[in-house]
Amino acid sequence: METSEHIEKFQEFFESQREELYEASISDLKSINVNFSDISKFDHELGQELLNEPEDVLRAAELAITNIELPNPNIKVRIYNLPKTELVKIRDIRSIHLDKFINVEGIVRQTSDVRPQAVSAMFECPSCGNNITMPQLENKFREPSRCSCGFRGRFRLLSKELVDAQRMVVEEAPENLEGGEQPKRIAIFLREDLVDPKMEKRSTPGSKISVVGTVKEVVIHLSTGGQSTRYDLIMECNSVMPIEETFEDIKISKKDEDEIKTLSQNPKIYELFVKSIAPSIYGHELVKEAIVLQMMGGVKKIRADGTRTRGDLHVLLVGDPGCIAGDSQVALISRGMERIQNLGERHMQQIKEAVVKIRKDSKDKYYDYATTFQHYQNQPVLKVVTETGKEIICTYNQPLLTKNGWERVDELLIDDKIRVMPKIPSMVKNLVDTGFSQVEKKSGKLKDVAIPKKVTPELASLYGYIIGDGNIHLNGYRVTCYINDEETDIIDEISGFFNKTFDVESSIFVRNKEEIKIIDDGNGLLRQFKTVQPMHILEVNSRQVAFSLSFLSKKRVPQQIFRSPKKVMAKFISWLFEADGCAFGNGRGRTAIQLKSKTSGLLKDVQLLLLYFGIQSRIIEDNLCIRRSRDIELFARYIGFNSIKKKIALSKTLESVNDRNFTQKRKSPQRWEKIKEIAPYGIIDVYDFEVPISHTFIANGIVCHNSGKSQLLQFVSKTAPKARYISGKGASAAGLTASVVKDEFLRGWALEAGALVLANMGIACLDELDKISVEDTSALHEALEQQTISISKANIQATLRTETTVLAAANPKFGRFDPYTPIAAQINMPAALINRFDLIFPIRDIPSKELDEKIATHVLEIQANPESLKSDIPTEIVRKYVAYVKQKIFPKLTKAAIDEIKSFYVNLRNMPTMGDENAVKPIPISARQLEALVRLAEGSARVRLSNKVERKDSKRAIDILRYCLMQVGFDYETGQIDIDRISTGISASERGKLISVRDIINELEGKVGKVIPVDDIINEAKEKGMSEDKVNEALEKLKRSGEIYSPNQNCVSRI
Repeated sequence: METSEHIEKFQEFFESQREELYEASISDLKSINVNFSDISKFDHELGQELLNEPEDVLRAAELAITNIELPNPNIKVRIYNLPKTELVKIRDIRSIHLDKFINVEGIVRQTSDVRPQAVSAMFECPSCGNNITMPQLENKFREPSRCSCGFRGRFRLLSKELVDAQRMVVEEAPENLEGGEQPKRIAIFLREDLVDPKMEKRSTPGSKISVVGTVKEVVIHLSTGGQSTRYDLIMECNSVMPIEETFEDIKISKKDEDEIKTLSQNPKIYELFVKSIAPSIYGHELVKEAIVLQMMGGVKKIRADGTRTRGDLHVLLVGDPGCIAGDSQVALISRGMERIQNLGERHMQQIKEAVVKIRKDSKDKYYDYATTFQHYQNQPVLKVVTETGKEIICTYNQPLLTKNGWERVDELLIDDKIRVMPKIPSMVKNLVDTGFSQVEKKSGKLKDVAIPKKVTPELASLYGYIIGDGNIHLNGYRVTCYINDEETDIIDEISGFFNKTFDVESSIFVRNKEEIKIIDDGNGLLRQFKTVQPMHILEVNSRQVAFSLSFLSKKRVPQQIFRSPKKVMAKFISWLFEADGCAFGNGRGRTAIQLKSKTSGLLKDVQLLLLYFGIQSRIIEDNLCIRRSRDIELFARYIGFNSIKKKIALSKTLESVNDRNFTQKRKSPQRWEKIKEIAPYGIIDVYDFEVPISHTFIANGIVCHNSGKSQLLQFVSKTAPKARYISGKGASAAGLTASVVKDEFLRGWALEAGALVLANMGIACLDELDKISVEDTSALHEALEQQTISISKANIQATLRTETTVLAAANPKFGRFDPYTPIAAQINMPAALINRFDLIFPIRDIPSKELDEKIATHVLEIQANPESLKSDIPTEIVRKYVAYVKQKIFPKLTKAAIDEIKSFYVNLRNMPTMGDENAVKPIPISARQLEALVRLAEGSARVRLSNKVERKDSKRAIDILRYCLMQVGFDYETGQIDIDRISTGISASERGKLISVRDIINELEGKVGKVIPVDDIINEAKEKGMSEDKVNEALEKLKRSGEIYSPNQNCVSRI
């Protein structure tokens, strides 16, 4: 279709919209919005050409408007509502989209300043006076190179056309990402009316928008001044529409409203909401109730003087991360075993792994799905070792299954029994890839050999024998296997393995040398003695083979074997035992199959592999022993030896275990093992994942429980329409609040929004808040209390709104929450920031037989009936309920509600204190908690869709706050609530001791001089009822605060 046809078609199309065009013209509007579907219905071919050649067709549309008689015909055409086929993910934009009309959606991350940009310039030829117009389509200002008269040189600039321009960066929305994906970005270029103040408000950082425009390439200039062969992509915007959905923006139909009102009349409405918050997590009802009231929120109030009182509730969850070490082997039903650290790349990444679990009965399936990967840095851990040598390194609060239910590791005792797996199921069918690559030689040519693609039983056999009795040359050109003179019958078989896998021939040498030999002395003990016997050495001289097998020098079971089918595992184990194992049968207590190795990690690896065949083993020093008759029989059936000598030894061992007097014959598979060692193991990174249904998985053969603290944050972040989830581990102040970044495109500075700004009018879920540095947390003070973020950098003066509800989670710095220590001393956060939260809840796993039974019942019911996991109130209804509340319900305090809160506040503050009347009295509650009570009570009224806060709402708020204060604000020394434990980190009783010790130092300084013996201070303090430990603790705090120092041992002086 020619341009003239385009103009005619559009002129005919706009005739039907003459009224809208006339209104836009007299209203001095610079553009008109046109629905693409209207164009497509009018002329399908015209619509297709608009998608394929947007610049020419849009220019024709604007020319068509000038042909219509209008007061102001200079109107831009803005297209919206492209077909769904043109909605392209930012990550999917490719070169085929260049110069095409597409639609992208995302969140605005950066916006630059609005600056004028030249779109065309007029020049005059100094020779002939001809005027030349030059379009300015690139970043660099273009001048004419020559005139039609032949003149070359400098042309005089007559005029230039300038338009307002702005650059913004749009990022993919989190809800559109699949597990493991990082959000991608694209630069959007806006001009003219798209950057008007009214339009600019639609595209502030944090807004979710839909952009229609044309994809363009941008030249990348190299540091040398040249032009790169690679191009960057930008998008020239034609139209931008806000699509962000806040609670206030959700449309509530009449049907929805009727359903919401009916639901609010349910007398158990609070219980229904509580059960709908993360239903897979059992218990924590008061915490969930607080989160329900947080989602409902209080009412924002603006006073006569313009000051505001926020209605948003901020909640902090302090949970103990129950996690395990990164190299722990997790059993996966269809992928063998994998180190837990390899199951994900970042904290809270969505994964889908079928992990092995314990079954409740023979009909139950072997696995459940792990959904969310978690990574916690620098956590104190314990090492737990069982009687058979199984071990797991985990955090102090990691739950393990005992005969009394789930118990934390730090509460277990030596000889307590924990649940282990007698046999690990596997559904692995396919051979795994070797990952071998071709070795490149600097000069010459390497010997031609085959490179195996898969780990076959033959290759696994080589792995096992080389680890046990082989060697890879240090320079990487030779592989050696050593065979005893009594086992030469396996030489041909090993040689055949090399030939079949690598298509390479081996050489045999015989060497006589002294060696240490190990035999059984007949009493079940192994003895060493020196002997001289021929040693047969099988060699393969190939750099390619040595390079491919070099990882075997680590003397550990390769991860490829853990991921392989059982037939491959069996061959690996068989040839490893052939190299360094033995079997002997001399009656009760002197019958076993053993594997010897100085590498303890190898023995632990083999112990795990044997579990795939149901074989129980025990690690004793440098030996792995298989002693029980049932396990020896299983070894003979599934594994076996290969040399004639060891086959005969195994046969004799079987005869011994089949003896009627062999009492172990009656033993059943071992499901419980005693703990033989629990010891601190330093500080390391730890990992976990969520298994929403069964909450169990198998690590190193031990049954473990997964975490659930972050699941509350995940649920809330998915329920709110405008929510951001961010992990503190990867967040700086810019990532949480806002930052100023260099805008390379317009050569200026741009404002980039952080998580709290992006979640404005929504909810921000901040996990691992304690991992943010102290410097970065200072930026949060204003955001949490004033609900604004002020930026004053690089000539940008801005105040961004952060009317955001914050649900945060943090971990205790010492690995577990201690109710006897002030919370500010337990979390790596400033006390002033902790004090910004209305409610603080410790998520603790306290062993309780009754609670454990309820949790077990809950888990088993979910396993039996997965559909029972459904919320009492569907998530979509929760969203709409909260949206309705935010739009329509603004409750006010009644006199009864005020009296209830006032009575609680006054009585608690004036509660009689115990102990010394002259001591510093604790302050149990402050005005900040009073405001929190009001917000909670308003949230409670909103749950009932009531515009009045009644006494029962105040009581509910008081119950939640009292529970919170008892958990984190109770001073066990005085037996009273002390708000200073939260706000300052030092309780009133501790402050009183500091004052007393300081006074004693002042008094003694006048008596004994500047240098004061610590013993004198202790003696004086004891007369006032202080213990020596408390005095020493107070002295240490005074030293840290810089008030005193130690001039010499056992003495202090004031500074």
